[in-house]
Amino acid sequence: GKAIWLVLLAALSVCVCYADRSNMAVATVNMAEEFSWTRGQEGAVLSSFFLGYALTQIAGGWLADRFGGGKVLAGGVTLWSLCTLLTPSAASLGVPSLLLMRTMMGVGEGPAFPAIHSMISRGVGREARSTAVGVVTAASYIGSFGALSISPVLIQQYEWPSVFYVFGVAGLLWLPAWAAFYFAGGTPPPPPSTETISGSSPGSLGEGEDATTGGLIRRLGSEKGVWGIIAAQYTQSWGLYGMLSWLPTLISERYGIATSDLGSFTVAPYVVQGVVGLGAGVVADRLMSTGMRAKTTRQIMQGAGMVGPAALLLGASSPSNSVDQATLLITLGLGLSALTLGGVSAAHLDLSRRHSGIIFGMGNTAGTLGGFVSTYACGALQEATQSWGSVLVVIAAHYLVGALLFHIWVDDTPLEY
Repeated sequence: GKAIWLVLLAALSVCVCYADRSNMAVATVNMAEEFSWTRGQEGAVLSSFFLGYALTQIAGGWLADRFGGGKVLAGGVTLWSLCTLLTPSAASLGVPSLLLMRTMMGVGEGPAFPAIHSMISRGVGREARSTAVGVVTAASYIGSFGALSISPVLIQQYEWPSVFYVFGVAGLLWLPAWAAFYFAGGTPPPPPSTETISGSSPGSLGEGEDATTGGLIRRLGSEKGVWGIIAAQYTQSWGLYGMLSWLPTLISERYGIATSDLGSFTVAPYVVQGVVGLGAGVVADRLMSTGMRAKTTRQIMQGAGMVGPAALLLGASSPSNSVDQATLLITLGLGLSALTLGGVSAAHLDLSRRHSGIIFGMGNTAGTLGGFVSTYACGALQEATQSWGSVLVVIAAHYLVGALLFHIWVDDTPLEY
């Protein structure tokens, strides 16, 4: 019923969301040449999105938890789609205007996942929430796959601005379907106004405490389980977005592959991630249905989704690999990372239904910071060492540290406030 349509429409919005952010990884190869960007400017363009994305994670989660995710998601889609359409004009005005436009696009995309997870916590039964998270997040890989598959063809036929026009329009076409679903009462309502964080129920923030949103964030920030989510999101995003942002450039420079042929080497990780991601949520729900504790399930899924990629990316770092060997190892590594959809990506749902949006926003803010730092740092590291292998080794190290911290800190004891 409503839960199925909620998940499908949310997944479609995420598909468009990731297509809009991923097309720059391909377009930047031609844009850098046309506008004579340095590697530093190229890295700044790729990373500026994450700055805006980080600014609206917690705010988006708070707004969704308080007012409902339906409105928040619609507003985000509208903003990021318009920014995508305006990207070519901004680029023609110079790097500063492009950085501003990419940052504003990030501001629009930031609330999407917190709003969706807030709606899932209220609109999907506990027994199917990991599956719902898996479906929605797998859509991100499908969107990236579509962008990386179609963008080289569009650039070859119609020049690079076409990719921003095509994918920008896609978001605006999604809005009427969401509006119809929303006005038909399909989105779950926000919590009743009686559920206030300053109430006198057991475990709530008492009168002597700061009962504001800031007080809630500080309270959540004292929870070990929340720090497990933050650590895992930061480190896995450091690896994932650093890898995916520079993958087209890595393949092009290291192996001399032309832009028009990049699609066949760079889209495979998204296909594998999509398949693994769809299965990860189902597997997690099945494990818990057999009586396995949620904490143990999250540790297993997260461990496999971070240690596996670390090992495979270390293998890909060898300069003796052929382009096919390197692509295979990177594809399998990034594909395995989708197992974390049954780990950290659903861990906030174990901690709190009431505050799931803001907890997800806190974790995703850390993840966004990781992506921002990584996208710039990987370019700087490659420029300093002239070695893509060193970049892969540093990414693998982040995966290993994140797996350890999550295993130690993850918790499934429901919060009492």
